[in-house]
Amino acid sequence: MNALLAQLMRREAHQTHASPASERAIASLETVVWEEVREGTDRGGGAEERECVVCQEELGDGKVLKRMPCGHVFHGECVETWLRRHANNCPICRRALEEEGEPGREGEGGGR
Repeated sequence: MNALLAQLMRREAHQTHASPASERAIASLETVVWEEVREGTDRGGGAEERECVVCQEELGDGKVLKRMPCGHVFHGECVETWLRRHANNCPICRRALEEEGEPGREGEGGGR
């Protein structure tokens, strides 16, 4: 399964010519649990999602998930691999995780 996933990711990277996400951006992803997503108690719009589109396996109870800024959720390991290997965007809607040249959030709103 991992070999197939890696092959699909490589193929997708060549088709989109996307650059990988930064480690800082990956680390900033929100961690959620499936129970919150399923019950709609979180802020995202992913409650209708039943499987991780990266690995095609079920998003089940007790699983650690990561949420993209667009609201889509994935297994943490799957989306982190996706973002590190080739894409700076959501595997579902292609919304960018971070825009090129986007300033870091640490300094926003603060003066020097």
